[in-house]
This record gives sequence, C-alpha cells and structure tokens, in this order.
Amino acid sequence: MKNDNIEQTIRRTRSYWYVDGLWETGYGCLFTVMGFLLYLQVAIPQESNLADFLEYGFLVVIIALIVLINWGVRKAKEQLTYPRTGMVTYRRDQMSARTWLLAALIAAVSILAGSVLVALVQVWEPALESIPLFVGFTGAAIMLFVAYPTRLKRFYLLAVYSILSGLALTWADITGMTLLGVYFMLLGIGLVISGGITLWNYLSQISSAQEIPNEI
Repeated sequence: MKNDNIEQTIRRTRSYWYVDGLWETGYGCLFTVMGFLLYLQVAIPQESNLADFLEYGFLVVIIALIVLINWGVRKAKEQLTYPRTGMVTYRRDQMSARTWLLAALIAAVSILAGSVLVALVQVWEPALESIPLFVGFTGAAIMLFVAYPTRLKRFYLLAVYSILSGLALTWADITGMTLLGVYFMLLGIGLVISGGITLWNYLSQISSAQEIPNEI
C-alpha cells in the first residue's frame, strides 16, 4: 500500500509538467513546421538557394526549434501555470535527461524517416507509400513514451491518432516527401488542438492556486 502511494505521487509529479497542455502546443508547432519544411523541399524549385538550405540545414533548424520551444514552454509556464498551481521542482539531471531524450527521439524520427525514404526509393519506389505508416507508429511510440509514466489518457489517444494518420495517408494520392510532410503537419495540428483544449480546460478549472487536475 505504501509503495502504491509513492508510485502514485511520482506519477502525479511527472504528469504536472503536462497539466496545462503547453508541451503539446509547443511540440505540435514543431511538427507542423517540420512537415511544412519537408513539403517545401518538394514544392520549390530544386535549383533555388532555399532548396539547398532546406537540404543541408534542415536538421540544424529542427534542433534550434527544439531549444527555442523548450525555452518558450518554460517561460509560458512561469506566466500561466506556476502562479496558479505552484511549481514542482524536479532534479535537474533527471528532468534534463528526459527532455533531451524526447528531443533525440523527435530528431531520430526525421533522420530515420529521411534515410529510409532514400534507401527505399533506390530499391522499390512504390514502397514509399508505406513510409507514413512507419512514421505513424514511430510518432505513436513518442506519445506512449509520455503516456506510460504519466497515465494521461490524451497521450494514448494521440498515439492512436498518429497511427490512423499514417494509415490514412498510405491510401492518399500523394507520394514521397510531400506525403511525409503532410503526415507531420497532421500530427502537429493534432498536438496543437490537444494542447489548446487542455490549456482551456486547465485555465477554466483553476482561478488562482487550486487543485491540479490529474487527467483530461
């Protein structure tokens, strides 16, 4: 019984970081921008300077956005969350490790997807149509990475949404990098909507410094 109480306290502490939906909103913006940049790589003339920048600077832009979003989320929490429900202090090494592990997973999705795209197009071009399903499961794994230790139901729903988005795009009449870009934009929009609803619900329930909702 005592261990159950300790485990529940740890889970509530971890879930507090996601209580206001700001993390989803920030990383939803990241995925949306990532998808748009992937789409631009196909849409713009390949001989343009912008095409060269997107080809060689894509990863740098994504890493810079991750750093900016992490900073922005913390600043937003200082303005919106902590004045209402207080601040939970984490051990810096644990929180930093978890934050950068998430960032590494997100970067790995883009790198791995791009590598698989290049390999498959050289071997069997029609196989590109299955890439969104593969990325859909990878995106779902990231959502489950957040969902499992926090037990927040909305992240399980986002994992399902990621898989369904990838599945739907395998049947769409688009291919290659455009298809991959559309997937990331869909995932990003889903995260922004989830974060917006969560933030609205959080602010509507708490007027000053009241109790912290466990789940949505």
